[in-house]
Formats: sequence, structure tokens, C-alpha cells
Amino acid sequence: MQLILDDSAKAMLDEYFLENAVPQCIRVGLRNACGVSGNSLCMRPDKETARDVKFQASGYTFVMLGHLAEQVGEWVRIDTRENGGFRVTAEHPVEEVACEIGGERLQDKPMECML
Repeated sequence: MQLILDDSAKAMLDEYFLENAVPQCIRVGLRNACGVSGNSLCMRPDKETARDVKFQASGYTFVMLGHLAEQVGEWVRIDTRENGGFRVTAEHPVEEVACEIGGERLQDKPMECML
């Protein structure tokens, strides 16, 4: 899988981490964790776990749960919204992502997105 970090998103991350401690990694995960209002991808500072896959982009380390990475396709793109903030998209829309694989939930609870 390839993680594509847009130049404007990198600039926003650089600015954010000038004022905040740079984390071990940045997690990409499901915002609603298979809730009834639909899924979306988002990011937050975090630590790597044994269930994660790791990606490098523009000097940052990103992680994602392995099961989720398999389902979102060949790429994840991080860019910026016109009204500010980040937009995280994938080859396969996350509305199509299964909430469970082999009885294991992709996430135990919704991810609180900080970025």
C-alpha cells in the first residue's frame, strides 16, 4: 500500500508539530468505527502496535490496523479541505469496508481524531 501525503497536508502537519510533540507515529483509522452514521478515515498521534502496518511519507511514520489496510486498497491519500483540516481518502471508499474480518472487529471503539 502507498500513503500519499499532499504538500499542503505536509505543511499543516509540520506546523502542528512545531507546537506539539512529534508522536512515534500517526494513526489512520475509522472515525465512526462501523457506526450507523457511516465510516470515514481520520488521523491522530499514536503508538505502533503489533496489529499495525507501517508507512513512511515525507518524514512521518503512519500506521493502520492491518485488516483495515487490506480493505482500503492500494493507496491512502491525505490532503487538506478547503475550509481547513485534513481529508483522508482511500482507493476503496470506507463505506464499503467491513466492520469485522473473521469475527475480529477492525476497531473496538470509534477513533477520536485529533488531526
